[in-house]
Amino acid sequence: MRLPIPAAARTVIDGGERLLTYEIAQSTVGENRIGMTGRPQIIARVHWRLWRYLNPLNWETPPIEFDEGVAQRWVAGIGTTGGTDSRATRARQAMEAVGAGGGVLVTDRRLLLVALPHGGNPVVHLALPRHDVAEARWRPRLFMAGRVIVRFTDSSTLALMCGMLSPFAARRLRRALSTPS
Repeated sequence: MRLPIPAAARTVIDGGERLLTYEIAQSTVGENRIGMTGRPQIIARVHWRLWRYLNPLNWETPPIEFDEGVAQRWVAGIGTTGGTDSRATRARQAMEAVGAGGGVLVTDRRLLLVALPHGGNPVVHLALPRHDVAEARWRPRLFMAGRVIVRFTDSSTLALMCGMLSPFAARRLRRALSTPS
């Protein structure tokens, strides 16, 4: 069941713009690769001691290396990639400023990150032109059925979470961002 678009969300749309969707969303947890170049720092090396007993020829085996973001990346994936001034980083900072009371509003011209306080006026934290969005993909993970990866034209990416158990909001957001502007 699709929830109706709040009337307050319609007030931030300019004249002549067509509203495509409004979805409640948050930036996902996960490893953030903001301003990162090269490989992550290795924090642990594990040698396969059991392999010594299973290996009849005593071949030398390389250790398995774990970097500093491995646990977050295995569970939640990569949250943000790009430089410190990239569109994804600015969008992540705006999503953190919005908090739990906001979402993503997509029109035929803009992508807006909006906070809708209860009973108050909507606050636009970030407005990006639609041509800054290169693509949006639905990429679910365990208990993250509503996970969407938004790739911007500067090659930065942002993972948004539109629901834990239902993929429908994520699919609507992906479809709205994939329609030609």
